[in-house]
Amino acid sequence: MLEHCFASWAPANARIPSEHRVFERGGWRCTVPGCTSYRNLHSHHIVFRSDDGPDDAWNRTSLCAAHHYRCVHEGIGRIRIQGRGPDGLRFELPLATYGPGERIVTEHADSAGGSC
Repeated sequence: MLEHCFASWAPANARIPSEHRVFERGGWRCTVPGCTSYRNLHSHHIVFRSDDGPDDAWNRTSLCAAHHYRCVHEGIGRIRIQGRGPDGLRFELPLATYGPGERIVTEHADSAGGSC
């Protein structure tokens, strides 16, 4: 019963947070195809925790804040991620179908306000 307490209060250099393992596996970059961001990384659950997705490494991948919030969790789900990490992930990106007068923004911002 005390093992959890000991692990929680161990010196920081004695523990490697599970997020760091996910980030290291992803090369300390966002794993969305075409994204090269290495700032503001988040450990994303492929099967959402709200859907009983586990914290296991196969169910996590590294995403930058912009892709995590705006493109995965912002309700419209512009990007879907399926499979098992690290090598079995499938990214479903939006189709390039736009109405008159709309344009594609291709630049990437390293903040939660960036483009998808």
